[in-house]
Amino acid sequence: MNIVMKLVEISTPDMPLTPTVKLSDEPGKHTGDPQMIRLARELLGITDES
Repeated sequence: MNIVMKLVEISTPDMPLTPTVKLSDEPGKHTGDPQMIRLARELLGITDES
């Protein structure tokens, strides 16, 4: 049995809960807001569809 925990949001003392994204090397397995996923991929220079 494998147990996987995925971060979905973070909190700091000064800010409200902030959503996170998870990028995957498997197509269609990214999680989070689609606009933020696109932004993260752009900022990290990820251009392929994986």
